[in-house]
Amino acid sequence: MLQKATLKMLCWLMALGVGAVACSGDEATGSSPVTDAKFELSDGAALFDTSSPEPSILVADDANQSGAAPEVQDISYGVLHRCILFDDGAINCAVLGSTNIYRLSLPPEGPYMAISLGYSHGCGLRRNGALECWGEHAEMHNSSSGPRSRSYLAIEAKSNSTCGLDLLGRILCWDKTDPDSAAEIEMPENLGPFVALYGGVTGHCGLDAGGTTVCWGSDAVASDVPNVKLKAIAIGIGQACGLQSSGATICWGDVRRGVEPPQDSFDAIVASGNTYCGHREDGSLLCWGHRVPNGQETRAGEFSVVAGSRGYHSDFCGIRRDGQMSCWSYR
Repeated sequence: MLQKATLKMLCWLMALGVGAVACSGDEATGSSPVTDAKFELSDGAALFDTSSPEPSILVADDANQSGAAPEVQDISYGVLHRCILFDDGAINCAVLGSTNIYRLSLPPEGPYMAISLGYSHGCGLRRNGALECWGEHAEMHNSSSGPRSRSYLAIEAKSNSTCGLDLLGRILCWDKTDPDSAAEIEMPENLGPFVALYGGVTGHCGLDAGGTTVCWGSDAVASDVPNVKLKAIAIGIGQACGLQSSGATICWGDVRRGVEPPQDSFDAIVASGNTYCGHREDGSLLCWGHRVPNGQETRAGEFSVVAGSRGYHSDFCGIRRDGQMSCWSYR
């Protein structure tokens, strides 16, 4: 998340997995305004029919009876599902694809203060920090013992595991099939508690108050972490990039999968697959890495919210400050 924006379109939900974005309206840019809607999904059904070239919404009910437009606080991408978190704590989610082999369900009704999606499960935080999970093996996450016995400030799900940052600055991680395996991430000696948590396909990273980074999961991400102070991190596949206080980008891990970061200044960064997009002060985006034409590409416009898919493909969507959303892929 970069900052709040008014939601005016939801084309990012429309089957990014087919390699193209299909929306009503301006097909050339992949953006068009739509009315606010709360999406509901019957058990085992797909919200979007991807059997046609242009996926269509199957079920949509009006969510905003007061007439006031909700604002987007965050977007979370799993592999099989997508969710939008609004500033009032409500969330709109959809399962992608013409079949729902994992029988993914919608999350329990909000309000939430944070959400994060993995491959076939998702977790959110209530406003009191309580953990709520849904999707595959949700009954294990939601037992009264284990991870749910704590309150959290942040949550990050990756393909098959989840980590939470609790109120004491500790990070607890567990496998989605066995929450009883939950274990704390040990801080190196002389470092303070964690204050931020980041997740990706193959690993997680945490920052302490001084900007020192600790990573775990993929050996490539966990090793060779640069000895510099960072303010934000984006994690790809076997690699990661972080922002220094100056806005400069530094990357580590399996850099053979991408390219060196541009010599530019950013105030935020997101990743999908092995592609990264940095957010500039003027609101534009500069994307680089795996399969980006000529190694780099600028996305014009003043973006306020940008997110990347948690899968292995490089799929992104961003909401501009005028309320329009654009979705794009590098394949």
